[in-house]
Amino acid sequence: MDEVDFKRKISKRGPKLAKNLTSYIRFLMQNSHFIEAKFYHNQLLLIKPNHKESIILGYEIATHMLDIDSVLAFDKLLASSNAKPLEQYRIQLYFACSFGDADLCRRILNELLLTPKIPNEDFPLIVSATMLYGEYHHLSLLCITLRKNKKTMTSYASDSLKPIAIAKLLKVIKGA
Repeated sequence: MDEVDFKRKISKRGPKLAKNLTSYIRFLMQNSHFIEAKFYHNQLLLIKPNHKESIILGYEIATHMLDIDSVLAFDKLLASSNAKPLEQYRIQLYFACSFGDADLCRRILNELLLTPKIPNEDFPLIVSATMLYGEYHHLSLLCITLRKNKKTMTSYASDSLKPIAIAKLLKVIKGA
């Protein structure tokens, strides 16, 4: 669907306005139109202020726009909504990686890597965050989590992981 079709759908008032706005906001975000997405997200919040998907969209927009105040506000809303812990961890990890907050990444990875079932779309973020910000025990938890979820890394990823794991293991041994 192109932008003209989306604009036509969101110009109509009706029961599907929130759904159409959500689709249009996702379209804008995929095309990196974050200011416009924020404008339409504000309209969506007027219609469905406490809806979980509205909160997650706002969180993602605020993260892309590096708006910490909005991120904190959406984090509180997400915590008070009926969002699953895995959804909260995923969006918080995305925020922590975007802002380069290594301590927050490690705390979230501690919780996230102990989750029994992780959706497929979350693995690239988890693997990259673990390789960038994780400690040695995060790397071992990542391997266990991949095994539990019946996933394997490509040879390129495992070859990239080996030197990182060795360096972090040596750091642990030197610190002990």
